Amino acid sequence: MNKTITTLPTTIKLVGITARNFKHTRDESRNL
Repeated sequence: MNKTITTLPTTIKLVGITARNFKHTRDESRNL
């Protein structure tokens, strides 16, 4: 349980970074 509490913020941060990178890539491909 303690492990879940520790890894949850990391997971959320990773998901946020991935989503931001995906949006950035999509915007760049549209600009080509």
